[in-house]
Amino acid sequence: MRILVIAAVDFELDAARKVWEGESVCFLRGGVGAEATRKVLEDALDSGGFDRVLDIGIAGSYRPDLLPGAVVHVTAERHADEGPDDSSRQKV
Repeated sequence: MRILVIAAVDFELDAARKVWEGESVCFLRGGVGAEATRKVLEDALDSGGFDRVLDIGIAGSYRPDLLPGAVVHVTAERHADEGPDDSSRQKV
């Protein structure tokens, strides 16, 4: 089974390499942000041959109940690249 592990930055990939050392895993730096990741991942998937893809990384949250070090399983996502929702504010 061929597994692709993608992360935004080298720091995240370095940690992943330690976990999967000696395994048949390919590592890919996708860059920061959804668009950068999409472009790199699209090219990798077009080359074919991966059975599984794992997107890993260190993330932040605007939820105070999610403490540093918490492990989360994302079931829904909001695009928060521009920061918290400020739709109640008047745009100038």
